[in-house]
Amino acid sequence: MLVIRKALKYGSTVEEVLDIILNSPRTVGLNLMVADKERTVVVELTAYRMLVRKAENAIYSTNQFQDP
Repeated sequence: MLVIRKALKYGSTVEEVLDIILNSPRTVGLNLMVADKERTVVVELTAYRMLVRKAENAIYSTNQFQDP
């Protein structure tokens, strides 16, 4: 099952989605914005790394990674 589909199907909170993504194999990089009623984060993924940026006053994502 694709990681995003699995996260949407089984994750109901940001923490659950992050846990699913972290523990699923990935082959490509992408940026995801994940939110629940408590918080919003941007997840930067590569095949080997995951960085989570938390929203403060605003949050954004571009088509390039913010973390080197």
